[in-house]
Amino acid sequence: MWMSYTPEYVSAEVYVPKPVVVEDNRSIKEKVWNIMDEYELSFDEKIYMMTTIDCESSFDIYAVNKNKNGSYDLGITQANTATAPYEISRACSFDLYCSVRKMASYYKEKGNLRPWVCTW
Repeated sequence: MWMSYTPEYVSAEVYVPKPVVVEDNRSIKEKVWNIMDEYELSFDEKIYMMTTIDCESSFDIYAVNKNKNGSYDLGITQANTATAPYEISRACSFDLYCSVRKMASYYKEKGNLRPWVCTW
């Protein structure tokens, strides 16, 4: 008797290759800190952003919060789907590097993080 075997990553209609995983043992916090290095933020500015991110999402890349107005706060930076201060896709919201770079860029340009509720 012939049996068909379809690996979990193969669809009947579309072949979907397994993602390539690059070994990176740094913690989420270390990655965020390194991203902020790209923007030449001072130590105090980094602490300000780290504290805001911790308050917003507890460094959870996949954090989702539904607001009373029906909008959502998405990802590690909790970018709001209706009122984010910059254009951000849902894919970027859940991408550590993309979302933190958007937030750092906003901070570098504006000098504040006022759009986030958890600013100190």
